[in-house]
Amino acid sequence: MNILKYYHENRIGIWITIIAIIIIIIAIQTINGIIKNNNGVKSNNLSNQNDIIKEQDYKNNLNPNILISDTEVVKEKQLIIDQFIRYCNTGKIQKAYDLLSDNCKKQLFPTLEIFKQNYYNINFQTTRLYSKEKFLEKTYKIKLYEDILSTGNANSKVIEDYYTIINKDDNVKINISNYINEINLDKSMSNNKLKVNIVKKQVYKEYEEYEINITNLTYNDILLDSQETTKSIYLTGNKNVQYYSLSHEMSTNDLVVKSKGTKTIFIKFNKEYNSNSTINSLNFTDIIENNEEYQKINKKSEYKNRSKFYMNF
Repeated sequence: MNILKYYHENRIGIWITIIAIIIIIIAIQTINGIIKNNNGVKSNNLSNQNDIIKEQDYKNNLNPNILISDTEVVKEKQLIIDQFIRYCNTGKIQKAYDLLSDNCKKQLFPTLEIFKQNYYNINFQTTRLYSKEKFLEKTYKIKLYEDILSTGNANSKVIEDYYTIINKDDNVKINISNYINEINLDKSMSNNKLKVNIVKKQVYKEYEEYEINITNLTYNDILLDSQETTKSIYLTGNKNVQYYSLSHEMSTNDLVVKSKGTKTIFIKFNKEYNSNSTINSLNFTDIIENNEEYQKINKKSEYKNRSKFYMNF
């Protein structure tokens, strides 16, 4: 009876105490859950960070800022990749630029300022960890990562690039930004209308660009391609595989060769880099023999005075 009497007299206080205890228990459980989740995220971040470091296969891989001696680079030429990245990581932009080959500078970064704006400022806004994986021969697949432990950014974007080592008389240089190399060709062929000389090609990871000198032997301006389709200029490779040009990127004026004139044109072909593939021919299959007549016709597909030029390598 005394207990019931006590309960009735103090029931409001008793229930307030019970509810307060329940709230405290729930709060403690919630806080513990948050702490566990945060520890899990940190653990995952550390795990991811360790995975990145494990991918690196260079000396002193725990510190991507330690520079490498020139002697080491000459002995183990792939270390030029590590040296280049470490120069970038430590803000030695001129030294990084000096490691680029002459062809790479000419094609992509003719000045230090262009290299700084178009490559360094984009890819090295922060210190980068990296991995390198051999792709083909002297070309390596490079992945640049943010240092998660320093930035705390677990969702940073991975930058992928392809670097190629160029070695001539122990003068080791590097090509970057998916540029592989320059290959001299010096192939010539002619008929009664055109003389074609393929000077060289620039090889990139995703495409090739050919430098071609073309002489018009006729008394009419010639249009090398009508651009009515995207498959009329192409390379032929192994097993008759065709690699089509990116002629849609060119203007009509780019493809016109004046009467008795010579013109240098640059044509890109949709051919991904593969050291084992060979090119057997260059083919122009929709040449307009009189561009002045052609431009006067409203329905271009009705123009008949067309020819082809097949050049075997």
